[in-house]
Order: sequence, then structure tokens, then C-alpha cells
Amino acid sequence: MAWRQLSKRWLAFFNKAQLFRQLTALWFMVRDPLAPRPPKLVALLVLAYALSPIDLIPDFIPVLGLLDDLILLPLGVALAVRLTPRALWQQMLDKADQFKGRLPKQLAGVLLVVVLWLVAVGALVASTHALAEPVQWSGVVTHVVDGDTVHVRATPNAEARSVRILGIDAPESCQSYGREATQALKAMALGRTVWVATTQQDDYGRDLAVLRLGADDIGQQLVMAGHAWSYRFKQDPGPYAEQETQARQARRGLFADAAAQYPGKFRREHGPCQWGSARPSR
Repeated sequence: MAWRQLSKRWLAFFNKAQLFRQLTALWFMVRDPLAPRPPKLVALLVLAYALSPIDLIPDFIPVLGLLDDLILLPLGVALAVRLTPRALWQQMLDKADQFKGRLPKQLAGVLLVVVLWLVAVGALVASTHALAEPVQWSGVVTHVVDGDTVHVRATPNAEARSVRILGIDAPESCQSYGREATQALKAMALGRTVWVATTQQDDYGRDLAVLRLGADDIGQQLVMAGHAWSYRFKQDPGPYAEQETQARQARRGLFADAAAQYPGKFRREHGPCQWGSARPSR
């Protein structure tokens, strides 16, 4: 009997309207310069959790998923109330009652900002997810630009797309071994049908993609033969680091030259190659 009465009082006290009133009061307390620090800190945590799109207990879990609204938030509010002087809390409730059924302008502004941020984050996550899922297509290699870039036409009447092979970095066309790397890619892929798995586009509008010729990964084959480096990023040696190590040990292709310079370093020192020239731009 006592438990039933207690549960009824709990649910009656913390129904949605009452909880909204309590949260509004917490908002005013957070902004009140006379409010003690401990309850103000608890109030901040409660409001942050109330506005957060992330639940500690997902809603789809039966029964337990309801604990956010029935237990966790009310407990947070109760703790804040417990730490707040009674007279001060009553003042906060009185302020909240003035806005019964509507939000204070400042809180409404905060909620608007939160919503806008959530929309932006959602769009970013969606776009990241879209880029993480490769778009696969096939086509004929119609032109080899250099040792790691080709043009691929999906259908006879379609415009050829510029494709940068993902995960490798071949010598620049004006760099030592640049022409040999370009010729190696021509011998391997020019005029042949390849499978393209595009992950995203680079700053030049090229597809960044894994290229396959039958079952062979073209990027992997180029690195193994010593025609390109595994593409590095900061401390990451790239996806073909093992193949590059094997090529170095066997002194294949460009790795026969101990002074061979990584293309990224070459570009930083000399700039990109001039179009149609065998010289750097500076």
C-alpha cells in the first residue's frame, strides 16, 4: 500500500507538465548569480542531458528505455532541489510559473541553437556515411594522366571521369621516375575495363577510388612493382605499407634509387609540375 501511494505521488509530481516546470526553474537557477554552485552544477548537467539527443538507456529497450523520463531526469531534478535553499527554489518556481505553457526567450533561443546544431551534425554524419559507402561502377580507361590518375568512361556516350587511385602516391610527371610510373599504369590499364569503387572526391573534383582489373587491386600491384608509394598521412603508413616494404627490400622500380623522394615532399619543395612540361612550377 505504501509503495503504491509513493509511486502514485512520484508519477503525479513528475508528469510531463511538472517536469517541464522543474526544468524551466533549473534554467532560471543556472542564470541566477546568487544560486549556490553545487545545485547550479547539477542543474547544468540535468539540462544538458534533457536537451541531449543521446539517451543513456535507448528508448527501444523494453521498460528500461522509459527510465530516462520516469527515473533519471526526475532524480536529477530532485537532487538539484535538495541542494537548493527552499526559499531560492520557490523563487525559481515562481519565475517558471510566469512562463507556464511557453519557454523563456533565452531558453527558446538555446533550444533553437541546439536544434540547428543537431541538424548540422546529422547532415555531417549522413554525408560521412554516404562517403564511407563506396559507389561501385565499371568503365574503360581512356587516358592515363600520370602514375596514379586515369580517365574512365562508364559507357561509350558518357563523359570520362577523372579517377585518382586511392591509397597510392606515384612520382610526379616532372619527378625522377615519373614517366616510368605513367608508362607502367598505361601498360596495365589503358584501354581495359576496370571496376571503380569511389569513396569521395578530392579538391580537384577527381574521384578517389580503388581500381580493380579483374581480381587485381591496381594500386596494390603498382606499389608491389615499385611504381608508387603507399599513400602516407601523418603517422599512418597507408594501406599498402607492406607491399612498399617488399618492393624496397627487392629494390624494384623507383626503389632501386636510394635517393627516391616521396612525391608529397617533392611537391612541398618544388611545387606541382607545370602542365605539359617536365619541370616543376617553381
